[in-house]
Amino acid sequence: MRVVSLNHDALAEYCERLAKEIKEEEFYPDIIIGVKSGGAELAKLFHRHFNDSPCQLGFCHPLRKVTDKKKKKLAHHIKRLPVPFLNLLRIMEAKIIFKKKSRKDFIDLKLPDNISSYNQILVVDDAVDSGATLKYVLNGIKSANPTATTRFAAITVTSRHPASMPDYYIFNNETLVRFPWSIDAK
Repeated sequence: MRVVSLNHDALAEYCERLAKEIKEEEFYPDIIIGVKSGGAELAKLFHRHFNDSPCQLGFCHPLRKVTDKKKKKLAHHIKRLPVPFLNLLRIMEAKIIFKKKSRKDFIDLKLPDNISSYNQILVVDDAVDSGATLKYVLNGIKSANPTATTRFAAITVTSRHPASMPDYYIFNNETLVRFPWSIDAK
């Protein structure tokens, strides 16, 4: 397991690469939906590459019972730690999460209001860990719009066997990514 830090420029390049791959498969989404919170930032980057076709930008928010409030309170102190130590903490956290039997405990999914009016939907998130969020969002979209073709893109797949796998990704080798919006980003 390794940790990679991405700045905004690197992230924009990866989004461009994924968008090119998506277009090569002749998939032109009517809407790009970013999974909040990290996927929302990526959706904006992706949207730039599909502005040659009428493509909307939307967001979805899978609501969970558990939040990362403790981690957010420590954010100021976490940023002061040296990067090698932050990398070690990330790897330890990932290993603990992967060992847990129960994944995300969702209570609701907020999708764009007019989701049923789209034929081709691209869902974007920053990382796929257990795959539970991806599966939950895709099932929610399928329930709301069973005839739509839906694809999913992510920058990284961090676990070996996620519950659901994105169609497009950059890393699929247990790479943990420190995004510019990550609590431990410097």
